[in-house]
Formats: sequence, structure tokens, C-alpha cells
Amino acid sequence: MVKYLHIPSIESLNASLQRINFGDHSVCGRLSCYSLKMVQKDKKLVKHLQREYSNEKIAQQHINVHRHVDPEQLDDSIQRLVQVPVGNLHEFSTVRLISYFISTLNTTYTDFDFTSCEPDQFEMEKAHLVTETINARLAPLYKSKPLLMDSFWKNINAAIDLQQCQFYSFRPNEDTMQVLRPHSLWNVDYFIVNVKKKQLLYLALYAQNNLFYQQQSEMNSCDDEFKMHMIDEMDIDDGMAWCSDDEMSPHSKPHHHHHSSNHKKKKEKKSTTTTTMTSVHSNSYSNYDTNTNTNTNRSRDTNRTAGGVSSHTHVHGVNVAHTNLVDTTPMQQQQQQRRKQQSHGSGGNPLQVMSINNCLSGMPELECPSDL
Repeated sequence: MVKYLHIPSIESLNASLQRINFGDHSVCGRLSCYSLKMVQKDKKLVKHLQREYSNEKIAQQHINVHRHVDPEQLDDSIQRLVQVPVGNLHEFSTVRLISYFISTLNTTYTDFDFTSCEPDQFEMEKAHLVTETINARLAPLYKSKPLLMDSFWKNINAAIDLQQCQFYSFRPNEDTMQVLRPHSLWNVDYFIVNVKKKQLLYLALYAQNNLFYQQQSEMNSCDDEFKMHMIDEMDIDDGMAWCSDDEMSPHSKPHHHHHSSNHKKKKEKKSTTTTTMTSVHSNSYSNYDTNTNTNTNRSRDTNRTAGGVSSHTHVHGVNVAHTNLVDTTPMQQQQQQRRKQQSHGSGGNPLQVMSINNCLSGMPELECPSDL
């Protein structure tokens, strides 16, 4: 595996390129230098790539095995496939160079594995095209950070000697880009290789869409507020908010917060209503007993005056007077009638039975027995 080189000037440039905000987009960059001295892991990677780039593997991946192909045509097809932009896959130098690129990417992005990258994703570039592309991408920095741009190529040249370097580019596929740099506006990845010094400089630049991430952040914030509102409004119990705590199921938790306060208010209101109704009923029963006793005393006086004998029975709170009727004079009957009218006029109880005649005369015609 390639070894990271600690070069202060390169590390300073790398820190300056981490994120540069231009309003609607931000330019992000990586700049790191590695040694190309092969170690045991690099040798294993080279052997793995040699097996992958063998004629058998290439034929399996790119040629239809169910179709009969002439051996000469098969050889010609394989020779065309092994020719990639950085060289011939049957040559050790080409395989080793690709292993440098893959090892550099695996070291830079430790969460990803680039071992399965296709050889044609790496291309050799001309030096002036690379410098022009990088200068165009970093053009806004000439105004905002002129000192950075003045020292940019100077520090790189001092670290790796650009005159002796070869320039290569990496073009990741769509699946890699969606994971590595989602929603990026543009991307450039370059390898600057100095074979004599056995050093490699990796330079990556890409533009991040700030508008997309701003909208995404606002949507996430709205979603979080909506979820919190729904959690506050939801009844996480078993839907028996109308029950008291002692009536809830054994698996339910007692209501808390506003549920408990609402239940307490309902109980207080119910207690107040019950007390008021009890007081009204008590007053009604008191008035009823007073009126009943008054009517009973009057009935006794009337019967005593008439010379009759009466007996009283208390049935379900109603005094019923059973009177033995005797002959009375017309004057006495008029006095009894006046007392009855005074008794009804003073709010007497309509359930008071003074006599059988009084009871029958007060009943409606449909309810009056025909045999009486």
C-alpha cells in the first residue's frame, strides 16, 4: 500500500481546499502526496490484478461463451481489450501503475474499495490540459484568495517537480459518484506521478450544490417539527383516555401530563355536580315532608270535626288517609271544601290522598276505573 508523506506545504494547501463557499456552490478539494515504494500489500494487489487481466478472465467478462468464436478472432478481441488508455494490461508496468492508483484511492477514501475499478477509468493526460482545467475550476479564488493561488503551483512543484511528472485522470462511474460525491456539479481527479522520485500527488476537486443541501436541510427540519408535533398529539396509551386510571387495562400506563390534568378536572366537575344535585334533592325531600305533615294534620282536624274515625298508612313516603265516611251536614262539607282549596292553593303535595272521592275525582277519565 502507498505510504502517506507529511509535507507541510502540501498539507497547508489541503487544509485551504477543504471547503470554499461561493454562494450557490462550494468547491471542495483534496491534496495529498504518497510514496510509491511497494510493500507486501501492494505486491498482493498486483498479483490480484494480473489474474483479473488474464486472457481467461477477459474472455469470461467480455465475450459470449455461448457463441462459437474462431480462435484467431478470439485472440484479436482479447488484444484489443487489453489495450487501455494507460498501457497494455499484459505488461507489468501498466498493472503496477494501476495498482498505485487503486491503492491511493483506497488510502484516501478509507470507507470505499476501488479494487474492482475498470482499467479504462484511468487515462493519461497532457500536462498543460491538467493545469488549465485546475486553474479554470479555481478561477474565483484569484480574487478572494490571491495568495493561495500564487503559492498553489509553487508548493506543488517544490514537492514533486512537475517537469519530471506524468499526469493521469480518474473518471469514476455513476454508481461511485452517487456514493462518493452525491449531487456534485463537476468533478476532477488527477494523479501526478514522478517515477524517478517514486512519488505520487493526488489532487481532487469537485463542486457541491449548496442549494440542494439547503433545501434538504429545510425539509429535514420540517419533518422533525412535524414528527415532534405528532408525538405531542398522539395518545401513546391504549386509546382509553375516557377511562380513569383504575379502569385502565393492566398493560396500559397511567395517563400523564395533560391527560391526568384533564381527568382530574372531569372528576372535580363531576363531584361538584353531584353535590349540587344532592343538595337540590335534599331540599325537595325536606319541602315534601313538611307539606305532607301539614296536610296530615289538616286531615286529622277535618275528620275529628266530622266525627269520623281515620287511620293513616305511610307507603313509600306518601301518607294515605283511610277514612271511615259518616254523614256530614252541608255546612261541614262546605268547610271541608274550602280547606281543600286552601291546601291546594298553598302548594300542597298533589300526591296527598284526602279521601276516596277526592282521589277518584282527580283522576283522568281514561284512568278512572269503570266499576267505581
